[in-house]
Amino acid sequence: MREFRSLVKPVLRQGAIEARRSPIHRWGVFATEDIEKDELLEESPYILTPVEEFEDSPTLERYSYGLDDCNSVVGLGYAGLYNHSFEPNAAYYLDSVNHVMVHYALQQIKIGEEITIDYGIESIEDL
Repeated sequence: MREFRSLVKPVLRQGAIEARRSPIHRWGVFATEDIEKDELLEESPYILTPVEEFEDSPTLERYSYGLDDCNSVVGLGYAGLYNHSFEPNAAYYLDSVNHVMVHYALQQIKIGEEITIDYGIESIEDL
């Protein structure tokens, strides 16, 4: 059997953010330069998905954003890699006109700092 060299790089970079291994959970999103409050981090397309499609795929559900009891979105780009914090330094909103998720800084984020969002959960056991 032919062996292939892995193409997965330890760092995936895009503008002022990059994805790399996180001490919080698997992968995370980190600042590659100082980021100011309200600065745009990323605009990423999303796929609107009925919740029942996740019944057979709990792994995929882990990377989705719940909208309501019927629908979730799966964000492309780094959207599924932002880790949770009860004290986040970033947030997002859905731009339904352009069909993109917009992630932005809630506060100044220092170079090298992990960028986190609030998943809207009550306790860490809900993850």
